[in-house]
Amino acid sequence: MSVLVNGSPTKEFILKKGLRQGDPFALFLFLIAAEGLAVMFRTAIEKLLMESLEIGKRMIKIAIYHAEEDSELQRNFLWGWGSEGRKIAWVTWDKVFSSQNVDGLGIINVRQFNMALLGKWIWRLHSDNDGLWMEVIESKYRG
Repeated sequence: MSVLVNGSPTKEFILKKGLRQGDPFALFLFLIAAEGLAVMFRTAIEKLLMESLEIGKRMIKIAIYHAEEDSELQRNFLWGWGSEGRKIAWVTWDKVFSSQNVDGLGIINVRQFNMALLGKWIWRLHSDNDGLWMEVIESKYRG
C-alpha cells in the first residue's frame, strides 16, 4: 500500500497492525473519513438524492437528515411487518433502549440522541467562533 502526498505516491509499505485507541493517527483518519462523508453529502445534494436547506444570504447548503426515519427503521426491524405478516414483539421499547449492562439491547434512542446533539450545537454556538456552524448562523441571522 502507498499514500498520496501532494499528489505523488509514497514508497510502498505493508500494513501490519491496526490503529489502537489513543494513536495520534486516529484523529487524522477520522478527519479524512469526515471529509469524505461531507463530500458524499454534497454530491447527494447536487444529484438530488438528498434534501438540502439553503440558509442565509450566502445560501449555504446544509444536508437535511431525518432522524424520524431512523426511529421508524428501528421499530420496523423489531416489530414491523414481514412477508408472513406482523412480527412478534419479543422485547419492549424500554428493553431496546436500556444499556447492555442491565440486560438491554443498548440501541440508541434516536429522539434522545437528537436532543443531545441539539444541546451540543447550542453549546458550540456560544463557545466556538469559527467553523461551518457559526458561518451558517451568521449568514442566516446577521446577514
